[in-house]
Amino acid sequence: MRDIDTISKDNENQVIEWKESWQDKYLEWICGYANAQGGTLFIGIDDNGEVLGLDAKAVKKLMEDIPNKITAAFISIPKAYFVILRINLPDYNTFSFATMTI
Repeated sequence: MRDIDTISKDNENQVIEWKESWQDKYLEWICGYANAQGGTLFIGIDDNGEVLGLDAKAVKKLMEDIPNKITAAFISIPKAYFVILRINLPDYNTFSFATMTI
């Protein structure tokens, strides 16, 4: 993964999206990335690229809930297709944030 200082100098685009916190409606972004060239969703970073971080409770919930929600969202896809979702929890200064790369 590229350094967050480098990433935050980039603008959001077709393959990079920053979100301050997780909302289930972001499953649509993951589906969109899976149907296109892939991409990375950063959770805990605002629209200006500033790392806001996630609290420990939010991180734990993401790690428990996201795999199940992804499975449920993709349940109708034929088994010949699959999606690889890599979740990372890097630290930046004293903040943790999540990256979801499809």
